[in-house]
Amino acid sequence: MGSRFNLLLIASQSPWPPTNGVSIKTHALLTSLEPYPCNVDLVFFGHQKDGLLPPCQYPSSVRRVLILRRLGGFRRLAALAKQEVRRFPASERYFHRDNLNMLKNFMAGQQYDLVFLDGICLAFMRTTLGLPSPTILSINDSYTNTYESKAESDRHPLSRIVAQLKALRYRTLEQKELVAYDAVHVVARWDAAFLRGLCAATNVFSITNGVDCEYYRPSPEPQPFSYDVHAFCNLSDETGRDISTFYKNVMMEVLRELPSARMVVVGRCAQRSELRFMKAHHRTIRYLGWVEDIRPSIWASKVGVALRRGRPRGVLNKVLQYMAMGLPVVGNREAFNALEGSQEGVHYLCSDTPEAMAEHIVSLLKNPELRYRIGTKAREFIVQHLSLKGYGEQFWKAFECLVQRSARRR
Repeated sequence: MGSRFNLLLIASQSPWPPTNGVSIKTHALLTSLEPYPCNVDLVFFGHQKDGLLPPCQYPSSVRRVLILRRLGGFRRLAALAKQEVRRFPASERYFHRDNLNMLKNFMAGQQYDLVFLDGICLAFMRTTLGLPSPTILSINDSYTNTYESKAESDRHPLSRIVAQLKALRYRTLEQKELVAYDAVHVVARWDAAFLRGLCAATNVFSITNGVDCEYYRPSPEPQPFSYDVHAFCNLSDETGRDISTFYKNVMMEVLRELPSARMVVVGRCAQRSELRFMKAHHRTIRYLGWVEDIRPSIWASKVGVALRRGRPRGVLNKVLQYMAMGLPVVGNREAFNALEGSQEGVHYLCSDTPEAMAEHIVSLLKNPELRYRIGTKAREFIVQHLSLKGYGEQFWKAFECLVQRSARRR
């Protein structure tokens, strides 16, 4: 590579604020590339109502920014009716004439050493736009893997059949799209093994998400606790009734020991039954919905909870966020199985039974010293093993390898 490395990064969501999978990963990548001789042209999609991104401090690695409209409402339906490419869920929100023209104009006259697409919903863009080589596609979750897992774990026979049919459809689509990429990045080694089996000819590599420990940090000032238990709406990956199930199986046990315990839930909830349940239990559950900055709600909580069901995957972002902010985490074993090098009882508490999980939560709520010890050890682990420094080093080596390989082919 030359003195400066030119990277085109296209993300399906804004990197700010870093609150969910794609935005956390894109934010971490941009921040981790700051020490390297890299010029990044950043393209990301926002809702139609968002317009331009509010003023913020971009990392020094970012040279130019283009914000494209992610359509919603009637404009989305109109785009869907005229859609030329309808391969992956919600792809009509990204691929339409205005975006295509703006992106082509943005790329005109530029020479890129590498193109990085962040999000499986953008997989069609390589062949549709004729992006230059080498191009990397970064995937949080394979649609095929997601629906095959749902088909295995769903309790309802009809839902299992629907999931199986969707898995077959997306297997064909992903096989067709992924082979067009010079490399595919995934977060977990299980996903890498799955995709290698799906597309043997594709170069698949895995890098676990890094954590911006400066952004996700313990509260800079002591503050009173407003909540006891913190949870996200998508508490687990394989069910839409996360909060009600957790409340009935675990939180009720906690309330028997600590009747005044309160639970806070953040994130969008698509299940009306869940919304009705939280409203019916408003005395013990505070539902905040989607929040731009999740840190205040975590700072105001004593314990975080995280669950995972289905096939093994990468580290849950919610676990990394809790641990980096010094909040002790309680969950089942699947929630921590990808957290290599961590120790149960030192960096987190876990159990596979509701009764034992409730006991862990109660012990943490009753014992401030235990909360402090586990929270401090958890943050030390994140800073040592999953900081942005190591994250950037891994990506930079992968970028150099791909560029050199592409140069030899020319």
